[in-house]
Amino acid sequence: MEERRARAVTARRKKTLALLLVLVGLYGAFFSLVVFSVGRDKAPHGTGAARESDGTAREISCSPNWFVLGAVSRCRATVVTPDGTRYPFSSFANELSSDDVGREVAMTEYRQRGKKLVGQFHPSRVYPVNTLGMLLGFFGSVVLAVVFPLVLWPRKPRQAPTPVPLGDGPAPAG
Repeated sequence: MEERRARAVTARRKKTLALLLVLVGLYGAFFSLVVFSVGRDKAPHGTGAARESDGTAREISCSPNWFVLGAVSRCRATVVTPDGTRYPFSSFANELSSDDVGREVAMTEYRQRGKKLVGQFHPSRVYPVNTLGMLLGFFGSVVLAVVFPLVLWPRKPRQAPTPVPLGDGPAPAG
């Protein structure tokens, strides 16, 4: 009875650890996609190139984005177009940063099939994408979320095959 209870507790712990690894792995995949998807101006291979500007982001305010442990900033701004129209702008991660607070940033309006989508902007500067960091982080996290839990998930103990009783059959000739 004690052995059975101990096995149940161990199985429960393994299940809990496996589910925790799934959650950590999924969060790690999300984290790597958000943090490494776009580099910053300080990226070593960044060109700092810019696209056509359709407006300027002003009154930029940023705070750490705690969904990704503060690794990037969540920013809000007001985009002012050349004709004076004002549009609210907010970024989840990587489009504007705390380095941009107090500055004006050139913004480009999104286009779809050559037409501008009114009021939807992104920074005009071009950032390099950290593909290696994004892929390594994403796939490493997926392995953590899928493979390790499969290894840890408790299995029912295999029972030894029941022995076939030796009967009173005919004696071997010899």
